[in-house]
Amino acid sequence: MRDAAAIDPDLPRALREAFDRSFAAPRAAPAARGVDFLAIRAGRSACAVRLKSLKSVVKGVAVSPLPTRREALLGVASVGGGVVPVYALAALLDGGPVAHPPSFALVTAGACPVALAFDSLDGIFSVAPRDIRPSAQKGRAPRYVLEVAETEVGARPVVDVARVEQELLLRRGPSGAERQE
Repeated sequence: MRDAAAIDPDLPRALREAFDRSFAAPRAAPAARGVDFLAIRAGRSACAVRLKSLKSVVKGVAVSPLPTRREALLGVASVGGGVVPVYALAALLDGGPVAHPPSFALVTAGACPVALAFDSLDGIFSVAPRDIRPSAQKGRAPRYVLEVAETEVGARPVVDVARVEQELLLRRGPSGAERQE
């Protein structure tokens, strides 16, 4: 047991003052929250999608083909208790080859969800908002790529999933039936 005489008599006062100063100091600003992305590959394209725009990601989705002239429409699948149309993301982005069967599909989080099939999942990453910039390839970039996320290993084009979903809804119409053009 320690002898009470060995304790510094100024210690209680110093601790009390440090405690009081901690409340007098201004609060530190909260750390800037990063933007979370899913890094994927669709055909020839290495790209990213914002995690907040997704409802789910499915591995090995079973697609029931539909008769259609649209190469991007692979068919329909049962995902999360509902039936959604499945489109090949590579075909929508750059007319790239379509993997049959698709390895993965991401399900959009919008009001009329669709599944976008892609080839491989590279991982999840987060960047500061300042590391997201407008796409510099106006006219040459796929119409669904409006931004680029700068990472430690390079830039990833960001697919605007909400825009893809909106355009596909306009093609399908409110009934969900695919319009043939």
